[in-house]
Amino acid sequence: MLTKQMQITAGIGITLLTVLVLLQGCGEISGEFIGNQAPTVEIVNVPQNAADSTLTQQNAMPFQVAQLGRPVAILSMQGTAMQPGSEKVYGSDPNAPFIAGVDYYMAYDSSWVDTLQSGQFITRSAQGALVALPGGSILPNTTYFIDFRFNIINFYVFSYAPTLHWVGYDADGFVDHYLYADVTDTAFISGFKDAEETGGQFGYLLSHQSQITWYDTTAMQARVYLLTLAGDTTEHLFFVKSVDNLGVESSVDYKTFYRSNNPPNNPLIKPQSSPDAAYGLHVYVIDTLFCLDEITPNWGGIAFNWRSDDPDDKSLYQIPLQYTHYLIKTPGDTLWAWSDSVWSDVKTVQMSGLETGSYVLSAWCRDDAFTLCDEAATISFNVVRPSFQHHILVVDETFNGGTYEFTAANSDCVNVFWQNLLTGLQGQLDYDNYVMDGVDVKFKDNSNYNAPDLAASPIPYSLISQYKLVIFYHDSHTMSGDINYVNHRNQVLADYLDVGGRVWYEGRNVLYGAFRVAGAGNINVISSSSFLGEYMQLITGYAAKYPNTASPPDFMGGIPTVEGLPAVSVDSNHVNLIGNLLYLPNFYPNRQALLEVDWFTRSNDAVTLYTYNSTTTDTSLTPPTILNENSEVVSGSTPVHCTVQPLKQPVMAVYRVYNASKGVTGEIESYNPYTIQVSYPYGQPWESSDTLEVDYRYDPISQNQLKPVAMRYENQPRVLQIIIFNGIQVPVYTTSLGYRTAMFTFPLFFLKNDNGQVQQITKDMLNWFFYPGQHYVL
Repeated sequence: MLTKQMQITAGIGITLLTVLVLLQGCGEISGEFIGNQAPTVEIVNVPQNAADSTLTQQNAMPFQVAQLGRPVAILSMQGTAMQPGSEKVYGSDPNAPFIAGVDYYMAYDSSWVDTLQSGQFITRSAQGALVALPGGSILPNTTYFIDFRFNIINFYVFSYAPTLHWVGYDADGFVDHYLYADVTDTAFISGFKDAEETGGQFGYLLSHQSQITWYDTTAMQARVYLLTLAGDTTEHLFFVKSVDNLGVESSVDYKTFYRSNNPPNNPLIKPQSSPDAAYGLHVYVIDTLFCLDEITPNWGGIAFNWRSDDPDDKSLYQIPLQYTHYLIKTPGDTLWAWSDSVWSDVKTVQMSGLETGSYVLSAWCRDDAFTLCDEAATISFNVVRPSFQHHILVVDETFNGGTYEFTAANSDCVNVFWQNLLTGLQGQLDYDNYVMDGVDVKFKDNSNYNAPDLAASPIPYSLISQYKLVIFYHDSHTMSGDINYVNHRNQVLADYLDVGGRVWYEGRNVLYGAFRVAGAGNINVISSSSFLGEYMQLITGYAAKYPNTASPPDFMGGIPTVEGLPAVSVDSNHVNLIGNLLYLPNFYPNRQALLEVDWFTRSNDAVTLYTYNSTTTDTSLTPPTILNENSEVVSGSTPVHCTVQPLKQPVMAVYRVYNASKGVTGEIESYNPYTIQVSYPYGQPWESSDTLEVDYRYDPISQNQLKPVAMRYENQPRVLQIIIFNGIQVPVYTTSLGYRTAMFTFPLFFLKNDNGQVQQITKDMLNWFFYPGQHYVL
């Protein structure tokens, strides 16, 4: 352990040593110490084949030729020598050059300016004309490029703003900072080079300090913007020197750089949600766009992307571009607040708060040499600001006059039904009431959805945006024939819901007819990204078959699953209004069932309101025991055996199989849910044309029974918020009200209303739609 005296002595020694080190490092010396040594600096990132070399060979940037036979300045750079005959001509594909002497020839004029130094060309300027040969591939009025080779003396050609690197040293201290300068003045450069030939370049630099702008930096690199006019090549002298901790400057290191420049390609623009194939120079957005005050979890604003590139790009380096954009409201060319005149690398904009009207967004770009593109990209679009000032828009999609549709005499029956239904509920709602004045509640006839104008614009954005709720009814058999109508209608509804709308769709043959879910008679998976999947939360759907003798009416009514909703059954008087019912010999007595009612499965976020009540639950209509049925003999019978397929399935028991055509009773060998195996001891093989009498029992419960046929969904998007609690950031998720939807795959028109059941359903649904807040928190 050191004694106290030893500690004091050691402390004094360390202090003295520290002072000596600091004095030495700072260059403050006395006695035997020598004077401060100046630092050094060296540019270190010049390509090896261009550094410390008297001559090297480089590829030039291509020059653009606007038309055939027009001279173009091939090269005009001091310190270079172009190699005659080294030109290469190509069109849009630089990897497919044209062949000299076959497709073209180059005709140079006589205005060569040659400067010789030590037997070497150091300057050669040329004017050349590109001329097509007869039968060649080069065409008039087409843009081509000429590339060539030239010799350079100790410099490097850049086609972008390079980041130059250097390194500095100080033997007796440290480098404090650097000074650099980029000089493009031709007179200065010419004088500097003249002085360089006699070794006086540094004296020239010292005497012309006032013409140089030096920049301070502590970094050992700098981004140098080699400003060059479009189509030109500019010479740059880059100087750098280091400064040590005592303010002593090093000698200057310098290099010559050249920059050739073409303007950037015109930018392209598109809506942000569109695929890349939608990029274009001048784009018009056909669909009207909704706009809210603020961006919400469902509505992402009005967003556009743009992009561009530069013909000077290299395979290993893409020239950085900057952009600016302007939003103009027309007419009047009003500059809107979402414009941004500041140049940046931003290539997207997400707007909200726009007024109703027409707009044009322009995007410009410039390259690293601040050369502007020739033309701005533009995108034109129309904006509607939803007002939701009126209550209900009712859209009729019920086709009339076809097979299994309403007859001509009854073509307006559903429309009258909804008029009377809503009139009867006027002023009776709990939270919000409407007025039947033709405006606050408006009816729109879309029954002729094959019409070209309806297919292109099923519901104008300007119309639907005025209403809080849109009710659709599709009470017919016929599908919405034009797929364009279906797609456009779904897109309008999706946009409307994203900004807080509400949609109630009801009808028969809804899945296959109104929404074109494929595979009638099958259980179909519904894509989660489709309108029904995303906005109605449907997972699968059973699209009922078209009417035929093997698929009789089955829907007798709806069984409620939510408290307060009434049970409903089919009104036979309204079923009688459907045309061509005589084509259905198996139609049930008194027409107590309805054709083509679909069912579905839903996500857990949606709520089932009604389930399917099938005729199979009523054994008075569908007795489980079948007597004397003329079942069918399946082909492939033998003299002693056949297979019989009954009409009803699944088979639970078989009592008798008698072939009336052949007068033979078959022996029942076995059966499964679908077929019966029968043997017989003699006679001809049984045929499908034979008349049979089969007694059997089957399970009458169909797959439709108790499946969902009505649902509603309240969208509640989650929002992440960060709150500060005792200085700690805590993530908190909250929910907000998005939109509301409902789907009824059975029409209210076909239900009995003797006790006000239909009014009760409609009133409950309207109260649910117009409820001012969230019904529950998911």
